[in-house]
Amino acid sequence: MARNEVEKGNYALALKILSDEMRERELSHAKKKIQISDLLHAEGVNGIKSYISEAKLEIRILNTISSERKNVDKITDIYEKLIKLSKEYKVCYEIFYDYAEFLIYENKYQRGIEISSVIIDEYKSSNKAINKQLYAKMLEQSARCYAELDQYEV
Repeated sequence: MARNEVEKGNYALALKILSDEMRERELSHAKKKIQISDLLHAEGVNGIKSYISEAKLEIRILNTISSERKNVDKITDIYEKLIKLSKEYKVCYEIFYDYAEFLIYENKYQRGIEISSVIIDEYKSSNKAINKQLYAKMLEQSARCYAELDQYEV
């Protein structure tokens, strides 16, 4: 529904749809399904993935309509919530890359290193959900952050 509004250029309505309390209820419902039983686990995980996908759309809209400080703060809050969900439910690890990229753009290199390190450490601990491509991308992000930090240290 929100995607249709984005295609029409109606970003305000899309944001309203994406920030609706219904999404939070759906997320809560998905978490409960995961806790209840193995039979509902896959359905719950799909709900978490859907929530993350919609939140990524919300981030894209916020980036499109404005670069105001309040939007940067809101985007940061959204990413922080998404990385917690991703790590807790072991889904959508690419959100870490997206967040690290955002942090680099915002000159928040230390946090970018922290975010990159999560994926690097997970990969080294043999987390099968993290592929070599994402691992390599996170190593690159981490290196970019360190290079930027070194540039400012004199």
